[in-house]
Amino acid sequence: MTRARTVIPALALALLAAGSASGSEVAKVPVETFELSNGMKFLAVVRPELATVAAGWVARVGSANERPGITGMSHFFEHMMFKGTRTIGTTNIDEDLRLIEEQETIREAMRAEMDVMREKLRRGLRLDG
Repeated sequence: MTRARTVIPALALALLAAGSASGSEVAKVPVETFELSNGMKFLAVVRPELATVAAGWVARVGSANERPGITGMSHFFEHMMFKGTRTIGTTNIDEDLRLIEEQETIREAMRAEMDVMREKLRRGLRLDG
């Protein structure tokens, strides 16, 4: 069963439950579903009297959705969304790479400090001493 097939009924049920004050009556929420040719599925509650749009999406990436041999998708996705590549998402790749290296240096110092703190906790020592 695809993720969308499990999310759509669950979301519809949550919408119905949320609309019921006592839980004994069922709200009538006109949920429309449609699918694009690429397989992306949508749920929509059209309310033309409102001039706003609310949206959310789910991507099956991350360690919870990975298995041995099929890993790293969340890290790749992070790079594509926030760090870009040499041709996409940047106007100065050299500066971006310098900043990424600086971030990694700081993160490595943080990891070293966390290791010291874990060792102190393991030995029952105070963290501030």
